[in-house]
Amino acid sequence: MNVITKTDRIYFKVGTDIGPAFIERVISFDWHMGMSWRVRQRSSISMHEAIRRHEPNSEILEVSTKSTDYNLGKSLSAFNLMLKGVRVENIFQSSKVFNDGGPYLDLLNVEPSVAKKDPRIQSLKSRRLTAFSFAKKIYPVEPKSFFYDYVYISALNENKYLLNDVIKYNIFTDIEFNQKVPYSETKGPFNCQARSCAICVWLIKKGLLDDYLRSPEKLIGRIYPAQARQCELFGEM
Repeated sequence: MNVITKTDRIYFKVGTDIGPAFIERVISFDWHMGMSWRVRQRSSISMHEAIRRHEPNSEILEVSTKSTDYNLGKSLSAFNLMLKGVRVENIFQSSKVFNDGGPYLDLLNVEPSVAKKDPRIQSLKSRRLTAFSFAKKIYPVEPKSFFYDYVYISALNENKYLLNDVIKYNIFTDIEFNQKVPYSETKGPFNCQARSCAICVWLIKKGLLDDYLRSPEKLIGRIYPAQARQCELFGEM
C-alpha cells in the first residue's frame, strides 16, 4: 500500500552574482512512505514537482541514487565520488581532528559506511571537533560545511565528465538530507552533496573555481551566508 504524508525538505539554489553562493529554501511536498530506492525516488520526484511550482524555470538534479538519472546520481554520491583515488566520504571522515585525537588516516582504506560509523570519529559529549587535517594542511570547522564542500568540489573538478553534467542545473536536492535549521544556526547536520554542487556551479559561473581550489579560505565571505562565523585556523602541518 502506498502511504503518503506531507513533509518538508531544503533545496539548494545556485546563488546570486553577489553571493552567497547558495540559497536555501524549504519546500513542502508529498512523502511516499517506504525505504526502497524506488519509493524514495517517488518522493524525490514529488519534491521536484513542488519546487517547479515555485521555480518554473528551474533545472533540478537529485544528487543521490534516488535521482531519475540513476547513474549520475550514484556517481555524485560522496560514497562513490573520488578525489585522487579515494572516496570523498572517506577523506572527510578520516580528516577529523578532535581535542583528544585524530586524524585517523586508516579510514581512507575502508568502506565509506565503515568510516562514517567508526567510533573514533563520533562527536560525543566529551569530545570536540577542532579541525580537519588533509594533505598536510589544516582546515577549520567553521563555516560548518566548508571542509566537506572543498573536498567534494575538488573531486568534482577532478572528474570533468561529472562536472560537465552538474553545470547544466541550477537547483540541487538530496532527498535523504534533512537539515532542521537554517545554515546560520548552530546545530546541523549541514554537510550535503547537493549544497556542494550548488556552490560549485556558482563558482564556475563567477569564474572563481580555480581561485577557490587554490585558496578556498579567501572566498569564505562570498560563498557562505553572512551569519557564518569565519575562523582563522588555516595553515600547513
